[in-house]
Amino acid sequence: MGVAWLIAKLTALDYVSAFLGAAAGGMAEMVLTGAQVGANLPVIAAYQLFRILTVLFLLPPLAKWVMRHEGAAETGS
Repeated sequence: MGVAWLIAKLTALDYVSAFLGAAAGGMAEMVLTGAQVGANLPVIAAYQLFRILTVLFLLPPLAKWVMRHEGAAETGS
């Protein structure tokens, strides 16, 4: 809710669209919910797609890097 509030305050996006775009859940479910409440569907889909792509492509290398550096710190090298 906090991220949605921040997005709505920093952009011209309404709170409902920001909330559905930032909510954890499937893209289809959030877009269908947005269609029922009259939210901005392309924006919701774009935010959900960005969230999914971030999780799929950015977090695994970041986790690998953190684990490698944690292991090096524990062994002292």
